[in-house]
Amino acid sequence: MTSLESSGTHPPGSAFSAVRQQIPRDPSALAGIRRSVRETLHGWSLKAEAEDVVLIIDELLVNALIHGAGEIMLLLAVDEVTGVLRGEVTDESPSSPAVLEPGIDQQDGRGMLLVKHLAETWGWQTTADGKTVWFTFRSGS
Repeated sequence: MTSLESSGTHPPGSAFSAVRQQIPRDPSALAGIRRSVRETLHGWSLKAEAEDVVLIIDELLVNALIHGAGEIMLLLAVDEVTGVLRGEVTDESPSSPAVLEPGIDQQDGRGMLLVKHLAETWGWQTTADGKTVWFTFRSGS
């Protein structure tokens, strides 16, 4: 499945929307996931921010595929009043993400550095089954 699913109902008048998706451990699925995320962001009137957010999510998903383990879950939520978007990628590995500063001749190792510079805030937390890496992004930032 490559479409994001609403994560549930919210009270009438709620200014909060969220979607979640289990991510297959298959790199070929990433293009469809990026497309679904972009469509979701456009539906939330976050079209101007879509490419930066898609890049952040893509980096977190690639890290989960390469360095993580087990099931991968993506969660996106937006507070429509404040314009704050929160994204989370959860996997079953407890190892922490690392922000590297690779040399100019290195071909990889820049993913979390991109996340650090594009997101308003980011971090990670351990869970009972692994870890969640999260970020926030403010509309118009």
